[in-house]
Amino acid sequence: VLQEKQVQRIGSHKTKKLDVRIIAATNQNLKELISQGKFREDLYYRLQVIEMYIPPLAERPEDIEPLIDHYFSFYCKLYRINKHLSPKTKEILQRYHWPGNVRELKNLMENMVVSIPSQLIEPHDLPLHIYDQTAATSPLTLKERVEQFERRLIYEAIEKHTSLRKAAQQLGIDHSTLVKKLKKWNQAEKELSRG
Repeated sequence: VLQEKQVQRIGSHKTKKLDVRIIAATNQNLKELISQGKFREDLYYRLQVIEMYIPPLAERPEDIEPLIDHYFSFYCKLYRINKHLSPKTKEILQRYHWPGNVRELKNLMENMVVSIPSQLIEPHDLPLHIYDQTAATSPLTLKERVEQFERRLIYEAIEKHTSLRKAAQQLGIDHSTLVKKLKKWNQAEKELSRG
């Protein structure tokens, strides 16, 4: 099919011409696999009409922000959810090395849109492996890091319990203190979303 651009059905004597283009992608070094006998050389040369090398996302830091903006916006529209990424969250995402490339970035954007309850997504909402990797180079102050940790603990307690009172009890703080903190964070989210 690749070379002759025609196909013959099993049991038939007639051939049918095809106008087909094959687009193939790999994250493996095919020339190395050929030398190891793990990939057919003839197939490689049939596929290798136009070869493009797209470097990993970690080598294209200038592409990260536009991809974040695109996929985050796409999933907000798809699910009809109005959410925003805080500037610090975007900064952390831009510094992350993205070992899973665009697929990892795209999946994370969808996950954050559908699974994070707050309208404003903060660094404490990020998966720990992303937050931890970038924390070493983060310009956050001690106060900001403590607040992020506090928010993470509070949101985890709220998700675990059916009421704010039970969450406050687990955290060892007064119910009124928990309510004040949530109101403060909610106000900050509203101000940022207004722009």
